[in-house]
Formats: sequence, C-alpha cells, structure tokens
Amino acid sequence: MMLDSIIISCVFACRSSIMGCDSQFCCRDFGFDPLGLAEVPENFARYKESELIHCRWAMLAVPGVLIPEALGYGNWVEAQKWAATPGGQATYLGNPVPWGTLPIVLAIEALAIAFVEAQRNYEKEPEKRNYPGGAFDPLGFSKNPQQFEEYKVKELKNGRLALLAFLGFSIQAAAYPGTGPLENLYTHLADPWHKNISEIVIPRSIL
Repeated sequence: MMLDSIIISCVFACRSSIMGCDSQFCCRDFGFDPLGLAEVPENFARYKESELIHCRWAMLAVPGVLIPEALGYGNWVEAQKWAATPGGQATYLGNPVPWGTLPIVLAIEALAIAFVEAQRNYEKEPEKRNYPGGAFDPLGFSKNPQQFEEYKVKELKNGRLALLAFLGFSIQAAAYPGTGPLENLYTHLADPWHKNISEIVIPRSIL
C-alpha cells in the first residue's frame, strides 16, 4: 500500500487540471500519468484521499522506525520477530506489552482500525473526511483558514517525503536482511566508497 501511494504521489505531482487540483499540491498538467490513475475524476478524488491517509501513516511509521533504533532497542526488522515465535510476547521500548500475544494484538488492531474507518466513512464530504477538525485538531491548526491551507501543503509535502523514506527503509531491509536504516547509514558513512547502492546493483566480484 505504501508503494501504491508513492506512485499516486508522482501522478499528483504532475497532473492538476482534473477537479481543479491546487497547484501547490501538484503542478500543472504535463501529461505524466502512465498508469491512467487520474483519468476518472471520481477515482482521482479517492486516490487523493488515499494518498493523504498513507502520508499520515508514513509520517507515524518513519519516527517509529528510527526512534527505537536510535535509543538502542533494536531495529524495526528485529521488532517483528516476536510474532513468528510461538507464544512470543510483544514489547515496546524494552517493556512487555499487556495482552501482547499475536492473536490479541491482531484483534485489538483490527477492532481499532475498523472503528476509526467506520467513523471516517460516515462523513460523505471529502474535505471533512480528510480534515475532520474538532477533537482531531486539539492545537487549533484550522482556526486560521489562510494558514490552514499552508499547513495542508506542508503536511502533504512532508508526507510524500515520509513515503519515500519508508520505501528506502524497505529496500534496505530487503538488500541487507536484519539491519535497520540507522545501522545502514553508519555503515555507509564509515566506508562511503564501497557501502552504497553500487554494492546492490553491481556484482560483488567486480567491486
């Protein structure tokens, strides 16, 4: 799903004539839409909403990956191993999670997500679905309409950056199993001439 949103972000960045897309969110229509994602206006609106939701997930995921590793609690790849261990116990920053067995964790997450999505789907107006305000705006970012529009742009830009960052984390995890992004960064900084993307795309025998 993250990869889908990254592709959609690329389309939004280069196609804006449909549905009056704000030029700050995506530039003018240069015809770059190889997958035809923006051809149907109704689908385009849904993709735009999906991109924003995934941007928010990515902005939560990226610090969730980096902070525990920076604090010495292991990387995000190791953090998943408990789920594959029979009777494994989930931990958070080294502390056991109450009711932290896999079936219970999955049940809690499924119920929580179902409740949130059900509440969101009750709202039919796209703007309110994406920016509900009220209790979801405790700092009052939406009180100033002009400033709120700037915040929307900043949120989307940072969200797209987070999507790309998470894609990078995933590629690194696939290329160097068992390692986290900070470990990969330190390895690269220690030997930048050899520990870089060329190590993946160029056969090691040549290097």
